[in-house]
Amino acid sequence: MDLQIISSSQNLPYRIEIKSPSQEEQHIHPELELVFILKGSVEYSVDYKKYILNQRDFFFVNSLELHHINSYSSESRILCIHIDLLAFTRFYPGITDYPFQYRDTLNNREHTVYKNIYAQLHTLLYQLVEKPDTFLLLSMSCITNILIELCESCINMQTSELYVKKDEKRTRIINILSYLNENYSETITLDMLSEKFSLSKPYLSKYFKTVMGTGFLDYVNRLRIHKSLDMLCNTEERIIDIALANGFNTQKSYSRVFQKEFGQSPSEYRTKNRSSKNPLTRIL
Repeated sequence: MDLQIISSSQNLPYRIEIKSPSQEEQHIHPELELVFILKGSVEYSVDYKKYILNQRDFFFVNSLELHHINSYSSESRILCIHIDLLAFTRFYPGITDYPFQYRDTLNNREHTVYKNIYAQLHTLLYQLVEKPDTFLLLSMSCITNILIELCESCINMQTSELYVKKDEKRTRIINILSYLNENYSETITLDMLSEKFSLSKPYLSKYFKTVMGTGFLDYVNRLRIHKSLDMLCNTEERIIDIALANGFNTQKSYSRVFQKEFGQSPSEYRTKNRSSKNPLTRIL
């Protein structure tokens, strides 16, 4: 079960969700991904390097890093925060110039950095449950404080040149993903995309599958499904209207892809996520 707490539709430089992760396709995105393991154990693969994470472990994935997560237990739960670092460059211009480097001390329970980050995450989780009027302001404060800890302890200035080269190498896929993210609700075909980016259709199809680990159509359908969750859980819109608003031609096609992604129908998902005033309390 995935529960979107703060969505990208709220015009904030971050989005927060509680996820019940399963095996997923390799993917890439321009945001920094922060992860906190609420329950169980998961395996993160980042640029083909594997990390085993256990309950109360903290982890991050840099912008533009290929990654995927595996969880072999349906009981696993993670807090996932995606942060648009570009929104923070006005406060710290160098925040996008260097990658954060994962260190073993990050999850040393006795280390000051872990204690500070854990304190912010604990506060954030409390705010997610209580939802005070100042919730958005407090969550922004927690995320900013976590970023400060990472900037002070995990930035690797030695790899700046390599990081820039990696960024240049992946500019094309980021541009493609940005286009899809902005136009997912419209008709998008591989022919249209190949014309826009001046690439042949066969090359684009192979390139996309190689980089993203999934086919173009599967990626677009999953993107549309996840974009639809906010409307599904937080409005009274009909399923057919939600489907059409998020790029699907029919309710049947929307429901089919939804069932494949979540193992349940849109109506079942909506009911389960509305069964309490704050469904987060059932997850934590």
